[in-house]
Amino acid sequence: MSQVVVQLVRRLATPAVASALAKEELCLAFAAVAQLRPFSPDAPDAAAGSSAVAAEPLARRSLRVIPHCTPQELRMIALGASALPWSTTPALPTVVVDALVQGLHRHIANRNVAASSLSQHLAKAQRGHYVRLHDLLAVVTQAMDAGVFFNVTLHELITQHTESLAREGPILSAAAAEELIAVVCAYLGEEEGVALVRRIRAALTASPQAAVSTGVDVLDRCVVDQPLPLTPTRTASYARWSKHRSALLASLRPSSASPSSINDVVDPATTRRLKAQCDVLLLVQRLLRGTEAVRDEDLLKALEEVKVFQIYDPVTLRTLDDALQQRLTDVEKTPLTPAAAVACENVVYAQAQRLPRTLAMLRARDAASESMKTSDGATTTTTAASSSSAKALQHLPVIQSVYQKALAGATVSDKDLFLVGDNTNAYGADEVAQAIFVFAHTRDIPSNFIAVLATTVATLTLDGVLALLRATRHDRAGALRTVVEACLRNSTHMQQCIAGASVASLVALVEVLSQPPTRRTTTPKETTALEAQLRELALAQLHLHVEAMPWGSLLCVVRGIGKLPGTQDTVQAACDRLTAHLEAANPGKGAAMTLATNAASPSSLLGISKYLELVDALQSGDVVNEPLLDGLAAALAAYFTALSTSAADDARHAAFLRFVLLELRYESPELAEVVAGVVQTVGRADDWAAVPTELLVSAVLFTFDRCNVSSFSSSAFALPHLALQHIAQSRRLSESVTAGLATAVVEILSRLPVADADNAAVTYCVQALLPIGASLTPITAARLISVAYRTASRAASAPAVPQELYDAVTEHVRGLPPDIFTSLCLSVSSPSFDEALANRLVEVLPRVADQLTPRQLSRCVFGLGEMRGAGQRLSHQVMSEDLSDYAVDNVELFTSGRDIASLLHGFAKLQCTKRHLYSTFARQVNRRCVRYTLDFNSISFLLFAFGSVKFVDAVLVNSLCTIFVDHADELAAPDLLMTLRGVSRMCLLNSQVYWRLGMQVAERADEFPLSAQCDLIHAYGFIEQQHSAMVAALAPRIAANVSALPSVSAAVDVLLSLWRMDYRVAVTEASKVIADHVVQHSSELSSSDLAKLCSIILDIHWAHGPLLDAIAARSIALKAEDGLEAGVARIVLDTLGSQHVFHLQARTELSQLARSASKEAVQLSGEEEAQLKLLISH
Repeated sequence: MSQVVVQLVRRLATPAVASALAKEELCLAFAAVAQLRPFSPDAPDAAAGSSAVAAEPLARRSLRVIPHCTPQELRMIALGASALPWSTTPALPTVVVDALVQGLHRHIANRNVAASSLSQHLAKAQRGHYVRLHDLLAVVTQAMDAGVFFNVTLHELITQHTESLAREGPILSAAAAEELIAVVCAYLGEEEGVALVRRIRAALTASPQAAVSTGVDVLDRCVVDQPLPLTPTRTASYARWSKHRSALLASLRPSSASPSSINDVVDPATTRRLKAQCDVLLLVQRLLRGTEAVRDEDLLKALEEVKVFQIYDPVTLRTLDDALQQRLTDVEKTPLTPAAAVACENVVYAQAQRLPRTLAMLRARDAASESMKTSDGATTTTTAASSSSAKALQHLPVIQSVYQKALAGATVSDKDLFLVGDNTNAYGADEVAQAIFVFAHTRDIPSNFIAVLATTVATLTLDGVLALLRATRHDRAGALRTVVEACLRNSTHMQQCIAGASVASLVALVEVLSQPPTRRTTTPKETTALEAQLRELALAQLHLHVEAMPWGSLLCVVRGIGKLPGTQDTVQAACDRLTAHLEAANPGKGAAMTLATNAASPSSLLGISKYLELVDALQSGDVVNEPLLDGLAAALAAYFTALSTSAADDARHAAFLRFVLLELRYESPELAEVVAGVVQTVGRADDWAAVPTELLVSAVLFTFDRCNVSSFSSSAFALPHLALQHIAQSRRLSESVTAGLATAVVEILSRLPVADADNAAVTYCVQALLPIGASLTPITAARLISVAYRTASRAASAPAVPQELYDAVTEHVRGLPPDIFTSLCLSVSSPSFDEALANRLVEVLPRVADQLTPRQLSRCVFGLGEMRGAGQRLSHQVMSEDLSDYAVDNVELFTSGRDIASLLHGFAKLQCTKRHLYSTFARQVNRRCVRYTLDFNSISFLLFAFGSVKFVDAVLVNSLCTIFVDHADELAAPDLLMTLRGVSRMCLLNSQVYWRLGMQVAERADEFPLSAQCDLIHAYGFIEQQHSAMVAALAPRIAANVSALPSVSAAVDVLLSLWRMDYRVAVTEASKVIADHVVQHSSELSSSDLAKLCSIILDIHWAHGPLLDAIAARSIALKAEDGLEAGVARIVLDTLGSQHVFHLQARTELSQLARSASKEAVQLSGEEEAQLKLLISH
């Protein structure tokens, strides 16, 4: 019979049949499955292959019909879903439970709404569809079977409506009461469940059905008796649900230190989702109680979790919406708006669909402020203001401004994105393309924008085509592929756009088409060919008009496309025209003095600013044209003649400093001669006090120029240090510092060797520039922050970076060059680094990965892995998930073993546990060409990363360990530490590795700080590996500095590890010193610490009287605080008894709690449970 039912269910579960089932047919099918239970292991004649039934089509069909189901039909679906197997898609039951809960919530909400005169007919029609207690209990049962214990709406339905449903429903029978007790206590926990049962009993006792209800007696026994009064069938279900709930709570508990405890219950991705749901549940309960204040950080964290994990729980969204609305309303009453309020507003605009009331409040506030601004201007009609065309005109400046911000690399706020995404159908094609670029630059592209652009792609101008092509370089999903191909295939329209385009637009088009596509998708060959064809067309148009271009357009060509391949003819033609402009401005060989004599005259043909713009364009485009450089060098030499003898306030000093900075980046021999002719007098000057600061800084900059013939002399090496010492001693930067001078000093500091970063003069320069850093360009400001933290790391002091400087850099992180972005990521590890900037770096890194080289990407991940709380924030987990997939997809780019080691070390520190990531790069490291690039430091990084995530590639790990065994004498102390920690966490069974490296630790014990010494002891104790020489070297040193340990728990862990290493804890002096320290700080011991100490004492029979007394006293104190577990109480009493210590107070206080440990449910195997059921049935 069971096999026949299974075959019928398998037939129903086929996609064609399931999708054709009507609502009533589906509910009857679920009811039949719930009644027959053919997939239960206890079913007679159960089919062996019944578990292979794929019930996903039925679940997807259920999601379509659940919104239209009555409460009774919801119960039928819930009972049937509980009886179906979910093997292939374990996430589907959770989705079905969410839909069922929302359906019940909707029916209960409709029941509680008072029927008005207009809704009398609807209320009468729904009178037979009231929610009953059985309906709620069926949904709760399905939720527990699916592992859903943190649904806020379901929690509210149980706690707020179970009492009324039991009172208003049919007479409660004894069986229904037992089901109620088992379900409620299993879902809420026994303590909270019994409290709810007590309220239900009180409500039923006061009702008329108390005299005839047999369920009231069962509820009475539940409140009075322990354990719960349940039949064997209910007891088994209750034990199973309680076990599942306890396992989930244990996996979310930070103190679950068992290496496999989390992974045995759920995988890490599911654990993060459950942790988020649990956190949201606790926060919503606090908000609903209203008895304690909720911090802005907690509210923002909950909103972030709701967004990332796509939580659409109605009670959660309603509660958070109300809390946000109240929070923002309170902020408006204060004169200043805190930063948290701004963050809350951004969250509202980012999650507009989930927070409608708060969004409406903000939009009303914005509308009121706009009306106040325009109240004293021209009058506007209501009709015009409300029309779609008027709204589109109002949004056009927003789109254009946001587009320019995105192009400049500035942060685009969620409010701007919301405004851009509003009223899409009223935009023109160019505005839609610009909006698509903004979304592709910051997040995923909305599908409605792509649909609108597909219908208007033929009307794009060149600006719109530019925006579309820019968006394709950030299109992570390839969503624009079809639209771009349709746009480029219209060659006639493209020719018309190019024919009437400006020089700047054509240069920008060539730049965009020269950029490589994103590494996340594969560009079709046809699209690549069309882009190349369009690029050649734009270059031909530029070359055609070079002869007639003015000075500014020529500079645009040189700056924009100078370094791009295939543009040499156009660029050289532009350089020839620039040379002609120079000759016209300075006719004749001797007329080069014209620039010097007419520099201050506005009637001069070309001023110094024009020449510096030309140098900047040549440097940006990396263009070399000898005739142009010769003429430019002659003109500049004439202008800067006798500059070293001019007055200190000469305006040419600032221009010369800018010129030297450009030449340092350009490195042209012709221009270097001009610089050398001026700065050579600085080195020969006897007294630098008379030398202008700009000229002195210029001389220092020139020492880093590779075109400087004297840059390798001893005087050139000493000049930067001597000049900076003079600047520090004379306090030249204490006065007003111009932006150009500050930029030059930052350039010097960034080029100095790392070993000189703690120099007092360097520290002075950094501290002098930090207050004005916010007024510099974002690139210079970011470089200043990285220099400040590099200096602080050497000087062991935190830099006093102003918040304004952090904010300026945070606003423009996306526009930073790759090298500066990487240096910021490496600076994040400092404890004083700004949290907002660090979070912005984490958020942006996956977006800029295409712009980074493999080495830069590895260093960025490595740096972020060293930050405070790495991997703890939800944003860190989202970034590591995204970036790890990106790294795996582009593994062939990583050909350096050092880069791979840094990358995996960073991911391990960020708690990324994806096995595919580590297995893929392990295969890459196994390649001979990659393995030969490894050094000792990178090998230790690899072993530490593999150990952190418990990934083992036996062949690779053994080969790396063999290298370390052969070269143990050459390893540095940090390499020894990371290697031993890594291999111990992998539980590597290689005694030669532990013995050889342990001997090196013993010989160089003084090279390890106290924390490293403890980590080494823990590494050997974790795998119970003995090493007498290492213990003899480290244990006395730890004991001598035991007072410096961060907590008494650290001392207990040291004792535990020593015991696991078979160290003679009971007789050695070091152990006694550590034990005495534990006794002195026994008031700080936790329940876990007591269990560890008792385990040691029971095993070695350690008769340490003061320690035993301290354990007893601390146990009594924890018992009074409800912080002592029953199992710990029992082991404490056993320990005291084993050492013949009679502690009357401990016996009195702990006995009852210790006896309760034996009442815990015994976990039986499947075979034992079957045998027990068989015995009970007879």
